[in-house]
Amino acid sequence: MFIKIMAGIAGLVATIVVAGVSGLSFYLWPTGFYDHELAITPQVIQQLRDLQSEHKFGPNAATFIQAR
Repeated sequence: MFIKIMAGIAGLVATIVVAGVSGLSFYLWPTGFYDHELAITPQVIQQLRDLQSEHKFGPNAATFIQAR
């Protein structure tokens, strides 16, 4: 009985690995339900460029101790 259970678990794991490696899981799993086209306008491009040019990281005054 124990051997049958272990064989079943091993078979299930092997099936999952084969489906993942072969790409079969992409056909079985519903990945495209929420896909939609992006509205990329010149305004969006400009907002992304503005965001890219911003300074994002710096010393945190609460944790940054400057050497004297």
